[in-house]
Amino acid sequence: MGFDPQKFFIGLTDFFTIMLPGALLAYLGKDQFASWIDRSSFPLNDAESVSVFLVGSYLLGHLLFLLSAELDELVYDRLRGLTPRGQRVALSKGLMPASTRARAWGRRLFGDGADAALERILSLKARALGPLEADKAVNAFQWCKAHLTSAQPAAMNTVQRFEADSKFFRSMVVALPVLALLYAIDLKMGRAVACLAATVPTLWRYIDQRFKATQQAYWSILTLVASREGDWPPAAASPKGGLTHAGGVVFRQQPTLQFMLVRSQGLVEEWVLPKGHIEPGESAAMTAVREVAEESGAWARILSALGEQLYAPPSGAEVRVRWFLMEWVGDRASAESFEGREVVFLSPPDAVARATFREAKTMLEKAEGMLAGRQS
Repeated sequence: MGFDPQKFFIGLTDFFTIMLPGALLAYLGKDQFASWIDRSSFPLNDAESVSVFLVGSYLLGHLLFLLSAELDELVYDRLRGLTPRGQRVALSKGLMPASTRARAWGRRLFGDGADAALERILSLKARALGPLEADKAVNAFQWCKAHLTSAQPAAMNTVQRFEADSKFFRSMVVALPVLALLYAIDLKMGRAVACLAATVPTLWRYIDQRFKATQQAYWSILTLVASREGDWPPAAASPKGGLTHAGGVVFRQQPTLQFMLVRSQGLVEEWVLPKGHIEPGESAAMTAVREVAEESGAWARILSALGEQLYAPPSGAEVRVRWFLMEWVGDRASAESFEGREVVFLSPPDAVARATFREAKTMLEKAEGMLAGRQS
């Protein structure tokens, strides 16, 4: 069996993800730890001291690793949610969007095109796992790693290297504040401040390496698919449940109730409700939020489902639309993907009168009735 330097490096880094933070905490905090116990009751020779240090480092390292794992959800996932796709997920769940300043931090951390690869991977995953009804059984990153393990081991090694680096810095994000606390207890305030100051770039490095690990996995799969497209399942004709499209009836109170209409892209004399095709791997709610943003340039959050409508055009495939009642929460700071259509907000009677199609008029009237019921 040949020696693989990259695999050795990955294993070594993974080992030090546990041992090095634990050893650092055990060594720099040994005086404080020793002050808490009576060492005279169990004297140790040099060999025993080394053994205690190694075991203590290993146990502390595992504790740091366990605690730091919570940073993935508490810190990284929340920061990742500041990207455009993350904001659409929040709006689809009825949450308010993040502030403009927070979204600016998201762009600074992850870049403007942070979601492009992920969205394509979600579509591919839906194509591959959808027929098995297992699309939600595994997240996009784990699915990519599982596929790369057998299909592209060299690419998987690169992903693991970034992932191992991120885990090391993640453990250090917890270790440094603990060291700062130990130094503060010992009244070594300069060292305590230095440890706290070092936490910030360490956290930044953890986020950067974790993001690179996921992006590398996504890029590798996309490259693989581009060279072997014929091996992948074709795109499904329609998502599960027969839905093909989703859209939103958007309202605002300024100060009276108003509904949004957008000018049709194809026929400028037509006024319609924003809707669009559900992409593979995308929920109907996510589609509604995305289509409203693209067609009107506005953020709107989902409050509830309004119902479904079936269109049977004279020619072409059957269209089944799920509509949502959505509250306008402001225009987007970025014009990303905005189609530049004309947008109007009208009173309920005027919106019904302006809407071109009977189906849109029906949904507007239903939305008005639902809002009246919510306020009563």
